Amino acid sequence: MPDNSDYRAPRPPPKSPDLQKFGVPYGSRARMILLYLQTQALRTGSPEVELGPSLNAWMKRMNVPLGGKSRDLIREQANRLSACILTFYYHNRMGRGFEKDSIIKGGFSFAGGIGGDQQPRLWEDSVRLGDMFFHALMESPVPLLEAALREISNKSMALDIYIWLAYLLPTLAQDKHIEWKALHKQFGAGFDVERFFRRHFIEQIKTAAAVYPGRHA
Repeated sequence: MPDNSDYRAPRPPPKSPDLQKFGVPYGSRARMILLYLQTQALRTGSPEVELGPSLNAWMKRMNVPLGGKSRDLIREQANRLSACILTFYYHNRMGRGFEKDSIIKGGFSFAGGIGGDQQPRLWEDSVRLGDMFFHALMESPVPLLEAALREISNKSMALDIYIWLAYLLPTLAQDKHIEWKALHKQFGAGFDVERFFRRHFIEQIKTAAAVYPGRHA
């Protein structure tokens, strides 16, 4: 039997000092960044979206503060969105399948990293949306009012409900019954108990309905 007293397991490769891990995007800031990306891609018909001053100006119009902690939170959520991977499921006559793609496929920053107002940029100067994400966006656009988004820009669930209503209601030819169980599954990730979710959902859907098209003169 060989003597393994001098054997030493190989060391793992050193971690790159530039390697960072990001969690899942969350909160109203991530939603507003994503809404900006989708709005601009639909407006131009291109997966290439310019950021920098354009993103800053849009955030200001949406009543999202850009200084201090809010700026750091926006930057963090931008990084989380950049690292996010989506799984698209589909089925047809041939069977079922899935494909994975990212929301953000790539980005570019000009040298210097300082915006025209001499403040650090929140993100890259431009990004390129993932192919499948961009295709799905162009195939099924949802009309949204900036005036409505501005009023609920700091309310995560109200934003989700407003977008859901904007997608669902124009397709309905008659009343549709939706069970609380289905609503809890779709919107209640942070609520273990359904009755607590119901109370919060009722408040938030009232907020979303108040800014829904038709309520604006």
